[in-house]
Amino acid sequence: MQEKRNRTSCLLSVTAATMIFTMSTSAQADPHIGQSLNVAAVGSRAIKNGGTLPALVGFKYFNTSVANLSLTKLMDGTICNGAACDTLVLNVASSSANGGLNCSTSGLTTAQKADINTFVANGGKVIIYDSECTEGGKVDYSWLAYPFNTTNPGQMGSSSGTLNIVEDNILSHRSNINPHYIDANAVLTQTDAVGDMNVVDLNTVDPGWCLDMSGTNVLNVPGATHMYAQSGNGLFIYNGLDVDYIAGTVGSTGSGQLAKIWLQELESVADSTLLPCLVSPVGITLKPDTAETYFGTDHTVMANLTDMRGQVQTGTAVSFEITAGPNAGQTSDPGECSVNANCTTDAAGNVSWTYTDTAETEACDTIIARFTNKAGKVIASSTVEKCWVAPPNTPPVASCTPSVNPAGKKTPPAGRTTLPGAKGGQNEDGFYELIGADAEDSTVSVYVTNASGSATFGPFAPRSVVKITEAPDATPSSKPMGGPNSAVAAHIILDSDASVYAVDSAGATSPVMNCLVPPLPK
Repeated sequence: MQEKRNRTSCLLSVTAATMIFTMSTSAQADPHIGQSLNVAAVGSRAIKNGGTLPALVGFKYFNTSVANLSLTKLMDGTICNGAACDTLVLNVASSSANGGLNCSTSGLTTAQKADINTFVANGGKVIIYDSECTEGGKVDYSWLAYPFNTTNPGQMGSSSGTLNIVEDNILSHRSNINPHYIDANAVLTQTDAVGDMNVVDLNTVDPGWCLDMSGTNVLNVPGATHMYAQSGNGLFIYNGLDVDYIAGTVGSTGSGQLAKIWLQELESVADSTLLPCLVSPVGITLKPDTAETYFGTDHTVMANLTDMRGQVQTGTAVSFEITAGPNAGQTSDPGECSVNANCTTDAAGNVSWTYTDTAETEACDTIIARFTNKAGKVIASSTVEKCWVAPPNTPPVASCTPSVNPAGKKTPPAGRTTLPGAKGGQNEDGFYELIGADAEDSTVSVYVTNASGSATFGPFAPRSVVKITEAPDATPSSKPMGGPNSAVAAHIILDSDASVYAVDSAGATSPVMNCLVPPLPK
């Protein structure tokens, strides 16, 4: 640590004038509704290898030992002095002397790990720091709702490497006129936060994480070092930067910018407009996240490929698959994609796939996209969801057409039943096929009624044949006609011309249609 202390003195002397300005700078960069208030840290906010997350103005800070950590105690006021904790700082680099984790998550019980995930799902925020933790060469976060592991160089005191802000949001921003601006170059050149930073192992990271900053550490290992994930109603944030040089207040120096990153983590909220999740650490995103349209139609998803600097990747083959739902098993084939039909990414790093719903069922499809990276590993996107719903219920349609007699052999001749003709429009034999159809529903019932609507017979299945007799002085009635194998369902006697209508299973009724029947001869 002697090398670091010497370097710290040098940095402080160079930036003393700037630090005077820093001390008078307000800590509140850009507060947001729902930001942190009651902040609990595992062990403490002190990093065992150097640095302490500062107690910035506007927040209340509490410590809890690993042994005392539980969801109940976070919420019932035990840990946060009578109030529910809204933020948990999972300080993996906290010292065991303070009841901390000593650079290993193995100190957490299975129940505590589940409690941390539940805390976030219920609306809490978990901010993870593991500065310079090298025990085992990595930290295991495979138990998180969105798992990952890290590659950690340890205490190297290096100002080498690279740091890139990939997404402009409330955690960091590339424009120096934006209130969330972070001077990545100052962090790189004035501290060892980047050279000694921990980066996410891309072979283990869940695609649910969203990339904020990426870079390369002193080991020349590239990866994500600052990322976030919205889980349920809450928010995970991971910060792999070394914080040896973190200042006590926000300022323009590299040390002050580390404090500003910490501030903006406290001020952040689980809001997709403020944290839009435009880039995944795994390099592939799939959009839209959710969609809903009528079944039987098409749906299009678009994959976008970027590297860890947010630069688009062109000419990369992507495959799409429906892994669950009514259309499970459908996959993309070369020739089905756009803009490039062979399913490779275009100049913007995009490729789209369109598929057709063939199930026509009210249910949701789960869709995923994959590509093979340069190391030969298959990388998968987060899954997205497409839900199919029935179209708005439209009324069925009904009609009647001339049909056969009971023997099934005779259909009235043209000219008697259709215009023109001496008796055009009338069916002298009175045999009709009842038609009923519905755009959304295969279950339709057809009814026959007299002109006044006082007598209704049915329901009949669509395509049933009936004989209709008009007898003005008769009492309307219906009875079976013919034997068991008769082609005619019933003989209906009415006191007027017949009318037909259909009703679907939702109760929608068709317009009434007339069936002209000549009266019995006198």
